Amino acid sequence: MLVNRMRPAFSRVVAAAALAAALAVAALGQEPRPVTVGAAALADPEGIELTYAWRFRTGDNAQWADAALDDTGWLTLDPALPPDKLPRDTWRGVGWFRRHLRVEPAVLGVPLAIRFQAAGAGEIYLDGELVGRAGNVIVGAPAKLPPVTHGPWPVAMRTRPDHVLAVRYACAAPPPSRPAGPGIGFTLTLAAVGAPAATQREIAILNPVVGVLVGVALLHLAFFSFYPRLRENLEDARSPIAWAWMAAPLLAVFAVHLAVLGRYGIGWDELYYVACADHLDWGYVDHPPLIAVVTAVTRFLLGDSLPALRFPCLLAGLLSAFVTGLIAREFGAGRFGQFLATTCVALAPASLVIDHLLSMNAFDHLFWALAILIVVRILGRNERHLWPLFGGVVGIGLLNKYSIGFFCLALGLGLLITPARRQLADRRFWLGVGIGGVLFVPHVVWELHQGWPSLEFMHNVMAHKNLPLSPWAFFQVSADQMNVLALPVWALGLGYLLFSRSGRRFRALAWIYPALLVFFQVTHGKPYYLAPAYLVLLAAGAFVFERGTADRSWLRAPSTALIILPVLLRSPMLLPLLKEPQLVAYQNWLGVQTRVDERGAAPTKLPIYFATMHGFEDLVQVVARIYHSLPASERARTAIYASGYGYAGAVDYFGPRYGLPKAISGHNSYWLWGPRDYTGEIVIVVDANRLGLEEVFASVEPAEAVDSPYAQREATVYLCRGLKQPLRTFWPQVRTYQ
Repeated sequence: MLVNRMRPAFSRVVAAAALAAALAVAALGQEPRPVTVGAAALADPEGIELTYAWRFRTGDNAQWADAALDDTGWLTLDPALPPDKLPRDTWRGVGWFRRHLRVEPAVLGVPLAIRFQAAGAGEIYLDGELVGRAGNVIVGAPAKLPPVTHGPWPVAMRTRPDHVLAVRYACAAPPPSRPAGPGIGFTLTLAAVGAPAATQREIAILNPVVGVLVGVALLHLAFFSFYPRLRENLEDARSPIAWAWMAAPLLAVFAVHLAVLGRYGIGWDELYYVACADHLDWGYVDHPPLIAVVTAVTRFLLGDSLPALRFPCLLAGLLSAFVTGLIAREFGAGRFGQFLATTCVALAPASLVIDHLLSMNAFDHLFWALAILIVVRILGRNERHLWPLFGGVVGIGLLNKYSIGFFCLALGLGLLITPARRQLADRRFWLGVGIGGVLFVPHVVWELHQGWPSLEFMHNVMAHKNLPLSPWAFFQVSADQMNVLALPVWALGLGYLLFSRSGRRFRALAWIYPALLVFFQVTHGKPYYLAPAYLVLLAAGAFVFERGTADRSWLRAPSTALIILPVLLRSPMLLPLLKEPQLVAYQNWLGVQTRVDERGAAPTKLPIYFATMHGFEDLVQVVARIYHSLPASERARTAIYASGYGYAGAVDYFGPRYGLPKAISGHNSYWLWGPRDYTGEIVIVVDANRLGLEEVFASVEPAEAVDSPYAQREATVYLCRGLKQPLRTFWPQVRTYQ
């Protein structure tokens, strides 16, 4: 009641403050802040894992432990990066890593401990003083897998805030028979001494929960002060479908996509999905079967060209934006509300990138949107007969990507804690659950038959691949990927679902976003996993904004422009609109640097989704030259082995035009497809470490390094002879699920 009595001027002040906050968040930039050793960070049960932004130099010099050393010219790397993935000529068996730390005053003098997990040997120095030794640091110290944990070694940082950790590290690069995962490098963790692990774990989980609750409380205040008359304006009145209003942004986005759909080249993951289409099955190590089926049908109907392969995903992405407009209509939005919801989704940075690529993600967004639309109709119109249809959509969605299952769990939580729990007593709800389960059963049977490879894959991704982010950093990146200047729209939607009287029917949907925000952050998911959870918020927010500006329609055009124009400014970094040199110059002009979101990933000149589109055909040409240089009698016995599925997929995709056989690999589903009939007598190996190859082959001849200036990394091709054991016997050792 107090908020409703506030003067209208206060509403304008709050609106201006919200806009200023959105602009401030947008201006924060892309670069992560330096790691600070603080009390809050040390509350994490695992401590502070220093996994990136280390400075590296190959070689061995005792003076490199000195805290005063100027290391600005050193490379910047993740120490968990396997030696065989280091830039060319940077690993010679031993090297030094240095990490600069800033310590909060509250931590100065506090007893801390260093834990060191490594496959090789290392010496750890703090400000030039040796604090711990793990093994004998000699050139090419043999790798030990799995990695060994050393320590903890007690340390204390006193008197000054700036400190330097240095690690003298030695490790032989791994043979191709071993996974080139984080175990080959090292990880260093800084933790508090004496804090009970259980308490620390509670704090680590509680932090994002408290953040969400505080955010909800602030949203409650902002919602009813932004538009004090909203409770009177939010009446239930469905408008006709605004076909023309929604078609306008969709056709514009479609035209831009179509113009550049084949630019740059086919991507790392796209090559893998094409390979999966050649091995149709009920499942794959890292994804369910639907994307392979879609790709196979596309190739049959439209061919193998890059625009053809990407076209179904573009349609799916645009349909998800259209369905979001329909969701807004179900809330009561008219023409402008439907237009705003559609535009926010179609022009979201995450949508522009995802809809342009062959992947499960565009279809995932579509299945989420359809499922949300059905739930909104069930809750808003009491159309409970739609629960079986909901189950069918979810069941097919699970055959595309598992994330819609997390949506269902979050929805179930929302149903349980709101009056909508009565839906659970309806037999049609459980019929829908059964339909979804039956559709998913064939994939479960496949998983059971293969030994649950997807569980191992997901564990490895969460534990070793995805870069952990703090709750705030996760939220910031996620909001930025959906266009941070659309934040007021989806925040209004969340407020409507949580607090408004007319939105009470849909309150179960309000808990999807906060629940998944906490879940994905705690489990080290990538921020874009959360993208489809914004769809319902944008739809509701568009409805609220339209009703709130019913007597101030002049606000709509500038507000929409404020949402669209920043996306247009960023569009060359989201779609391949410019040639590579022009894009690099444009990024430099804006002062934008590419973001690294995976452990062990080196910075790239282009955004990572563009960098992975370069260099593959050049690589296949090198492989072809080596292959055709062999006598005909040897070519029939020569296998092409690639360390990663992207390289193997490149050989399979481009290989026929160069007369190459199919590749083999130990990476993900390629491992399940086996070594074919090859014996290992002659193998062309793509992207492996020479020292590792020499351990398992009688002879290794480095043929050529392939280095595209805009590719993610350089790859070296080797001609190897005489595998020291039969390839089929050796095959179990090359399995890499990551």
